[in-house]
Amino acid sequence: MLQLLGLGNYATQFYLHVLNQMAEEEWGEYATFPLRLVNVNFQELNPFLPDQFEKLVPAIRRILTQDEAGADEWLIPNITLFETIDRLPASISSRCIHAVEETAKYLQDHAVVKIYLFGSLYTMNATYVKGLLEKNKIRVCLPEPDDQQLLDTLRKEVYAKGKQAEYVVQWNSLLKNIQNIT
Repeated sequence: MLQLLGLGNYATQFYLHVLNQMAEEEWGEYATFPLRLVNVNFQELNPFLPDQFEKLVPAIRRILTQDEAGADEWLIPNITLFETIDRLPASISSRCIHAVEETAKYLQDHAVVKIYLFGSLYTMNATYVKGLLEKNKIRVCLPEPDDQQLLDTLRKEVYAKGKQAEYVVQWNSLLKNIQNIT
């Protein structure tokens, strides 16, 4: 059975919504995606993100192994945590649906060879995500530093306050700038 790691209200709701939409498309109206939701207090992990691995590795190991009954695979709604998950023994990490590797596979399957990476400042500037994508022959471009700062601010604001009209305007402006570059 798939287990969804609940790490925060917005991310968890988004994943549940998308999975349930997929279930309805596959199995018909009123269907829901069969999974087990394992909510954790994200504030126990968040202070150590993105790269305090000495704290993150044991915490994630504990979460992913605390109740293994029926846990075939884990869905983790946090890209930054995969750098930690990659440091776990294969017996644990291999049961996690790896968002970056799945993204690379999807891009390859659809002949996408160049992307603009949007994310947190850490995600955009660290070598982890970029390196995994480039290893799969996907060219990774980054927004300009000012746009990176704006993206990071928008990400935090949307998480704190939800989607606001002003954020949508700023987001669309960023996308238009990127389209003009490519």
